[in-house]
This record gives sequence, structure tokens and C-alpha cells, in this order.
Amino acid sequence: MQSKPALGLILAGLILASSLASCSARPSPASTSTLSTLEAEQRAGGVHASRSKEYRDMADLAADSTVVVVGRVLKQETVVEDIPYTLSTLEVQEPLHPTPLATAVNQPALSKSSIPTTVVIRQLGTSDMSETPSPILNADGTGYLVFIRPTELPGEAAAQFYVTGGDAGIFTKGADGVFMHKVGPVNDNIPAQITKEEISALK
Repeated sequence: MQSKPALGLILAGLILASSLASCSARPSPASTSTLSTLEAEQRAGGVHASRSKEYRDMADLAADSTVVVVGRVLKQETVVEDIPYTLSTLEVQEPLHPTPLATAVNQPALSKSSIPTTVVIRQLGTSDMSETPSPILNADGTGYLVFIRPTELPGEAAAQFYVTGGDAGIFTKGADGVFMHKVGPVNDNIPAQITKEEISALK
């Protein structure tokens, strides 16, 4: 028969092991975007994600994309799976760079005539969260230039697109046809502003 002190030590050990297991448990990684590895976990009031790839230049960003388009968001909805996602229906006002981008990611080449008039962009998180991996597109008439690629998810989501590199692939329309890029947490070598002509010249 075990002594009371020994039994107490065993019980204390079991309680400690149980506590460590519960503290180390995390939500399972979410389905994530682009060729870059994104590891996402939901936190109180937001979603945190890390991206392993740093983009050397605009050509590098373009090589991971299937198409670059200019447009504005017509409508949005939120879907909740393992974590919330925002689905933004973007009106494609101008496809800028459809064909050369496909080769590096083994995507079929797209012609301008084959690009739909709207695309649905899938982003982690929602606009009312305190933290998201990338800025959620606004449905307030803001003009965007976005680098996108198919999600490659099953079912209905297969027809949706991710923004390449999360925050890396989002530019907001400014004055005189210039598109502005907000510097994110990853050390990408992406210019603070770019024009449509510069995008079209990418090889």
C-alpha cells in the first residue's frame, strides 16, 4: 500500500501534466493563402498569421500570382469555418497582367477575354477584428490593384482567389493613377507606390 505522501506526489504530477497539455493546445492551422507558408491561429479579437516568404521585388510577387487586376469591392460576406473569412466580390475594371504570370506556378495562362467581370477574394479575418494577417478590402468604393491566385480549395471555394502574400499583394488607388502599398510586418522589397504601366511591364 502506497503512503499518503507518495500518492500526493502522483496526483500532483497528473494535475501538472494535464495543465501543460491544455496550455499548449492551439486551434488547428487554417486553410491559408498563396505559395508562401502562412500559419494562422485565432486570438481574442483577431487572427494572427506569419508568412515565411519575403518578396525580393515586384517580379517575384508577380511570379507567385495568376493575374493582377484593378477593381473595387461590390459586396462582402463573412463565412465561419475553423476561423472567420471575409469573401469580397471584386468588380474587375481592368486586368493588367494575365499571361506571363502563370508559368512560374504551373497555372494555365489566362487571356484578358477569359478573366471574369467579378472575382471573389478570400481573406482571413473580418474588418471588425483588431488584428488580421492583411488589411481586409473595403466595400466603400475604394479602388484596388491586387495580385491574386486561385485558392485550390475543394467545392465552391475553388472558384475563389487568395491575395498573393496576404498584405504583399494589395495596393490602394491614389491620385494620378498611382497605387499605394502599405508596408506590412514582413520585410518585403516592395515599393510604396506603383503605376499600372509598371505592372504591365513586368516579365
